[in-house]
Amino acid sequence: MEAPLRADALLRQRADTRPQALALADPPNRESFGLAPPRSFTYAEVNGAVDTLAQFFIEIGLEPDDTILVQLPNMAEQPLVILAAWRAGLTVAMVPMLWRGFEIASVCDQVAPKALIGVSRFGAERPWATASLQPLCQSQARPFRSKDCTAFSRTAALRPTSSPTGCSS
Repeated sequence: MEAPLRADALLRQRADTRPQALALADPPNRESFGLAPPRSFTYAEVNGAVDTLAQFFIEIGLEPDDTILVQLPNMAEQPLVILAAWRAGLTVAMVPMLWRGFEIASVCDQVAPKALIGVSRFGAERPWATASLQPLCQSQARPFRSKDCTAFSRTAALRPTSSPTGCSS
């Protein structure tokens, strides 16, 4: 019996066999949350963005088996970040968008993430505004900064306009 494909292998397979097929699309109301207009991605585009972001994770010093904490809305960036983390060998700890500083700090103390990935703004909400990210985690977690978003947007074909790549400001 053949082993089932993992998500990363399935994405690579689809990118090879159906590169121009629609793989991922933002919800049509994306702009109502203060984010860039909705986008859609083919399997080839998703695979390329995942490669770029996985390489970015490695370049900033994340190593296989490191844990990252991710708090992203259900937009295209969420599966891109998850797939890229897996491709880089990282473990992903997801937290709900409703959580704020207290809950995030509690999870950080339990899973000791090496990086925090979230949005600085989501509609009228500022999810991480209630938490000081410096002492947020007892671990040495590194929040992504605006310059990280800029570096990622230059190298990937995503060109965010309001930090939707999962970067905090």
